[in-house]
Amino acid sequence: VLALLSLGCFLHAAFGFNAQTLRIHGYGTLVALIDVLSLVIGLLGNFVLIPAYGTWGAAVATTLALLFQNLANHVGMVRLTNVSFFNRAYTRPYLVAVAGWGCLTAVQSWFQLPLAVGLVLAALVSGSVFYLGRRALEIASTLPELTRVPLIGRAFN
Repeated sequence: VLALLSLGCFLHAAFGFNAQTLRIHGYGTLVALIDVLSLVIGLLGNFVLIPAYGTWGAAVATTLALLFQNLANHVGMVRLTNVSFFNRAYTRPYLVAVAGWGCLTAVQSWFQLPLAVGLVLAALVSGSVFYLGRRALEIASTLPELTRVPLIGRAFN
């Protein structure tokens, strides 16, 4: 259940600041409308899915509401501004992140690892996303203070 919710939150965060970009371009009313529709989708989904599926239903409804909100904002941003739908330079980091999420979810469901082991594995996956996507993400220029940390600095340069 938490993995499904984390996927929805990850995708919501990964697609960036769509709503803020729309607001900056003067489409605040559209963002408010999308927010209200997302709320309605989430509430209706919860009313329908929770009685039948319990916590899984709540997770599905919440994740679908997040995905709708983000997709609607993204479509509005692409159609109404000069921001492109997807920058191909970020394909590798996204693929590594999704693969890492899938692997972590599978390992946790198969082995029921202790929290400490799960946290170490999650840290390794996160580090892998940053390392394998370092050129596209431009980590050294975005977070120059990381380059001063001995092992991390060498990895991201």
